[in-house]
Amino acid sequence: WLEDSSIDTLILSNHILSSIRREVDRLGHRNYISHILANEDMESAVKERNKEGKLRAYLKVTSISLENVVIVGDAPEEVDIGRNIGITTIALAGGFYAEHRLKEKQPDFLVHELPEVKPILERLWNI
Repeated sequence: WLEDSSIDTLILSNHILSSIRREVDRLGHRNYISHILANEDMESAVKERNKEGKLRAYLKVTSISLENVVIVGDAPEEVDIGRNIGITTIALAGGFYAEHRLKEKQPDFLVHELPEVKPILERLWNI
């Protein structure tokens, strides 16, 4: 559906790029991911936990309008990043963090399963 709707997807992570690529390939999801923004090596992963900086740099280079960007994540950090950048935030409950911690961050939307994101995007972007 994302591809048919011309929606690019990316993974934004503090982990190591090669490990993420390996997992994406193992799961057979390479065709679903447009870009992966992550650390090149272990040293960077330990020192530079800067997902917001990575996303800001990506958005600057691509010149994507912020109204066309949504961050979906299962951590309070993603809600903070979205707020700081000025993009729509969707928190995904059921991950590592307790739901009440996600609610405290007041995301634009709180979902419990990824399929719940589709109707939100359809409304946001009139798809």
